[in-house]
Amino acid sequence: MTVPFGFYGNSLTSRYSCFGLLLFIFIAQTTALPLNDTNFEFESSSTESTSTPSLLENDEVKGPLTDHFVRWLENNGYLYSHGFDSLKFNRPDLGPYASFGGKIDDDDRVINSPVIFIHGNSDGALAIDGPYSSGYSSSISYFLKNGYKSSELYVTTWGDRNSTNAHLRIHSCRFLSYLRMFVDAVLEYTKADKINIISHSMGVTLARRIVKGGLLLSSDSYMGYCVLGQPLGNRVNVFIGLAGANTGMCNCAGADDILFPTCNKETGFWPGDYCGQNHLTCGDDPQPYPCTRPQYSQFLEDLNSDPYHLEGNFIASLWSHDDDILGHGCNVYGYPTPLIPNSNYYHILSGYNHMDTKDKTAAYQFNLINYRKIT
Repeated sequence: MTVPFGFYGNSLTSRYSCFGLLLFIFIAQTTALPLNDTNFEFESSSTESTSTPSLLENDEVKGPLTDHFVRWLENNGYLYSHGFDSLKFNRPDLGPYASFGGKIDDDDRVINSPVIFIHGNSDGALAIDGPYSSGYSSSISYFLKNGYKSSELYVTTWGDRNSTNAHLRIHSCRFLSYLRMFVDAVLEYTKADKINIISHSMGVTLARRIVKGGLLLSSDSYMGYCVLGQPLGNRVNVFIGLAGANTGMCNCAGADDILFPTCNKETGFWPGDYCGQNHLTCGDDPQPYPCTRPQYSQFLEDLNSDPYHLEGNFIASLWSHDDDILGHGCNVYGYPTPLIPNSNYYHILSGYNHMDTKDKTAAYQFNLINYRKIT
């Protein structure tokens, strides 16, 4: 089964009454796909599933990064942060649940290809109290119970975990550079030939960009552009995207691209207001008129129009038709916004909300990493 690249649908029913709404909720209820002159096809081998994967009871997982990893970071220049703890990968400003990973000592050998987890907007490394703050505790707990060690599992918190700032977060050079340096550090520290990446929500589009690397225009960088280095796709074994908004969010259509920075047309989740003769019909399914080339935010447009620098050797996309954040069955102008272009595999869940797609699929994630299938 193939899916054309460049289409996604979601109705323009964005209703935000306060700035405290999570950007993920914001992203989750709307998504629009950027279409280019070229249509790409996604290979998929999965079927829709309503079953719940068997999960082990989630024991508390506690960080932060191990002392061994922190010392290595300090000795290799990765903790140079101009005095700001928020730029350190162990995030001492946020406590022990803001990071995880690292060796215990020099004798701790890395056997499994390391897994790097990248969370979404307003979330963080590990679970804390509060909505949309479950982190990757469930996934890490499952991996630890199935043969992995802390030296093979890595996550850092790239934001402030304050949901009232969700509407302000964009694909900024600050976040992209921070995450790219973290990935580079894990590669260098573990000396692994390849890594695996598991990403969720806004973390999907951030992770895709840092793996593709390159140079992009950026309003928050000193010289007006952001340098992310050489492509890393050949160093990534499996790349998993969970409930991402790869073609935007329908809730960001209309005037919201001006009202909410996260919806802006350059580095946000703007899904486009038009697709062919359709105007503000992002979430409608079917669309009133044929729609073949929607145009969305420049960041997403650039991300999706690059078929040459892939996110990994094997790309998997997972989402749920019942996602409460993406809404509209996760469609944007008639196509699933969580579907990463050039995916080798996709799986559609039912009955899972936005966070469930991450928190209740640890077994799926493990099997995709190790066997390239969910069962």
